[in-house]
Amino acid sequence: MTSARLTNPDAIRDFRSHLAGFKEVCESALSGSAAEHSRVRDWLRVDQLSFWKKQLVKREEAYQTARRMWLEAEGETVGAMNKRGPAKPSSMEERILMDRARRHRDEAEEKLGLVKRWMLKIEQDGEPLVNQCQSHDFALREDCAKAITQLDRLLDQVYEYLAVPTADLRIADMPSAEALPPATSIAANMEVAASAPLAAAPATAEVAERSAAPGPAAGPVPAPEAHHA
Repeated sequence: MTSARLTNPDAIRDFRSHLAGFKEVCESALSGSAAEHSRVRDWLRVDQLSFWKKQLVKREEAYQTARRMWLEAEGETVGAMNKRGPAKPSSMEERILMDRARRHRDEAEEKLGLVKRWMLKIEQDGEPLVNQCQSHDFALREDCAKAITQLDRLLDQVYEYLAVPTADLRIADMPSAEALPPATSIAANMEVAASAPLAAAPATAEVAERSAAPGPAAGPVPAPEAHHA
């Protein structure tokens, strides 16, 4: 059975605080996934798609106007070769304006195609991702709530453990005064215990001397002499 010596619950309380903050951040990110998906989809469908459609029409008209002006200038330049008098020397300026208008029109076509591709991608891949985020959000809420509840219960137990003073535990473990022998018997027992080794010492020494002294040589015992009258 394992045991622990707890003196300060700050580590448990700090971990509980960080876990609660992590739970809030993840809930804010995961729960807002559906709203963010809808916002991006509406932005592409309503704002960007309509904007670039209008831009494409507007830039196509500008390109056609610039092209017509270039064709007119080109015709004047070619016709001036067969006539005498002042004429338009070149159609280079109109050609530059037409090329610029064509690039703007091509840019609008590219942007419109990009918006349509992103709309399709949002519809195909966005919905499964939103469903996954919602399932993760539900699991995170449930698991973190259980963990925080367990930490709260653990903190209550630690506080309850630390609330019992150590002196009270020691006093509770000591025997009561009624179970102790009287003081006079304790003193008498201490005197007897102190004098017992001293009284036994000479006897022990005497026994040791007797065992160490040489005894008579082992042999036959002589017969007693006859007593003559």
